[in-house]
Amino acid sequence: MNIPKLSIDIGSSSISAIVATTNDNGDIKILGRGVAKSEGIKNGDVVNIDHLADAISQAVKGAKSKINETITKAIVSVSGSYINTRRGNGTIIIQTGQVNKKDIKKVFDVAHHNANIIPEYVMIHLLPISFKIDDIEMDTPLNMTGSRLEVDASIIIAKKSALTNIESSLKVCGLSVENYVLSSYASSLSSVSEKQKTDGCCLIDIGAGSIDMVILHNKAVLYNMFLPFGSNHITQDLSEMLDTHLVAAELIKNQYGTLTPYDDDTNIKDGEVEIPSIREGEKAHNVTKKHIQLIVHARVEEMLLMAKQKLVQSEMGRFIRSGIVLSGGICKIEGIVHFAKKVFEKQDVNFGKTSENIDNEFIDFKDSSNATIIGLLYYSLNKINVFELDSKKELKSSYDKIDKLEIQQTQKLENVHLSKPNNRNTINISTIQKESNETLNKVKSMLKEWF
Repeated sequence: MNIPKLSIDIGSSSISAIVATTNDNGDIKILGRGVAKSEGIKNGDVVNIDHLADAISQAVKGAKSKINETITKAIVSVSGSYINTRRGNGTIIIQTGQVNKKDIKKVFDVAHHNANIIPEYVMIHLLPISFKIDDIEMDTPLNMTGSRLEVDASIIIAKKSALTNIESSLKVCGLSVENYVLSSYASSLSSVSEKQKTDGCCLIDIGAGSIDMVILHNKAVLYNMFLPFGSNHITQDLSEMLDTHLVAAELIKNQYGTLTPYDDDTNIKDGEVEIPSIREGEKAHNVTKKHIQLIVHARVEEMLLMAKQKLVQSEMGRFIRSGIVLSGGICKIEGIVHFAKKVFEKQDVNFGKTSENIDNEFIDFKDSSNATIIGLLYYSLNKINVFELDSKKELKSSYDKIDKLEIQQTQKLENVHLSKPNNRNTINISTIQKESNETLNKVKSMLKEWF
């Protein structure tokens, strides 16, 4: 097993922590998960460091309850109005004539520098939109031959002060930030297919307290947006309109919330729900399911129309060729896809789906409300298919897995010592460590080809 990684999703209603690792074959193993009610954070901003620290500590404690290893760093999601996207371009000369990872890192650094990010902000992701070698556009320049490398990049930036407050909360828990990840970008890693990311789509992640949106094209984030509205607002509407407690309103939303209209000729008795009163001692009252549907319909329509307005204002609708992808807890409401298709008119709308379902006892990979934490898990274990600069300005990509495999193969060969005496036709092979017959046969075969 490799070193366990801790991921923390700081949501508006709950904080989720998960510990996972991979085996030598790259298979993911979930080691633990913890969840705590969010405290000390509002609309993505930290409002009380100590309260947030307590909530994080509780979630992390649950995630680490079944492992003995010490974990001091975490991959942390960030979301809020203090995050936006910029563009940057860079050009370098390819010194060796063939592009290596150092060249890619260098051209990213140039693009980051050319973006002229104001001092109050800091980069959390730099994602390439396109590469060019000698004016020829390509997806991946690694190992390609040429003299000049260019990149057009999307740079996601966040306000320093907001990140510092998150770091302070983690420090109270004895943790440091290994990397920050944009919440909606993390959701896209788990919910959006490679084809959708490449062709262009818009992910709308509607959680309990916020709407996080990203427009993706060529696997890069072109635009991100945050709205401080979510499914909790549906619960509040039900509580106020039905004159009941928030706990009862949440149960009503989960059990009877739908966007599919009820027929007018529905049997009155079958179409009613008994609602407990918010006032102590007052009898429960009945409301129709149709009335509940109208309340849910009104709030969801408002949220989707606001999202649509933001898309229009972004002027990036031309990049959305694979339609809208819905994610988050809102997906549990019956009829959401059909309703969203009406709101977004010509755009196709579908649920986000995780690319794999990992058998484990801690998290449901098919639950859309887990999209962000699953995406963080993928990010922490390097399950991404693009190059990028992370929040520590380090080059990150799935190509690192290839490097690890090459290192393992090299280490195996280093255990074999070859000596060639004066007689060219005689080869002596001695091993420092005992090797299997199969390995020796492979080495002998290689030597015959060399000599």
